[in-house]
Amino acid sequence: ELLCTLRCERCGRVVHTREPFCDVSLELAPSLEESLKLFVSAERLDHDNAWYCCACDAYVPAQKSVALASLPTLLTFQLKRFAFNTATRRRRKLRQRVTFPHVLSVKAFQAADDDISSADEDISSAPSMPAHQSQGRGAFKFKCTPLHA
Repeated sequence: ELLCTLRCERCGRVVHTREPFCDVSLELAPSLEESLKLFVSAERLDHDNAWYCCACDAYVPAQKSVALASLPTLLTFQLKRFAFNTATRRRRKLRQRVTFPHVLSVKAFQAADDDISSADEDISSAPSMPAHQSQGRGAFKFKCTPLHA
């Protein structure tokens, strides 16, 4: 599961939600670790993309971040190899080389235990959300299967 965190920039309210995932879709960067850093880095929501804060009763600027909450046995990464050019309305293939470690430690990309506990408290009030699963910690060995379209 992914742990998504939204933080209101006006009142400071924090909302955690869990989202299941099958694979992690990453922007291209020189290394897999850098792609993962981009994935978990905070994104500012504002203007046309503002977040509705219940406490403020308004659309407000907010910070959105994502972290790995619980890990599957097999962790799959999808690299976004195409970019869309809005001027030409065409996509182009990105040919950037990406390096992969032999062993990847995902600890730096996982949610903090305190955040997971807070999310479990938020979720306990919403019975439709799945219960907390055991949290996987550790390192993954790479077995690469490049798939090209």
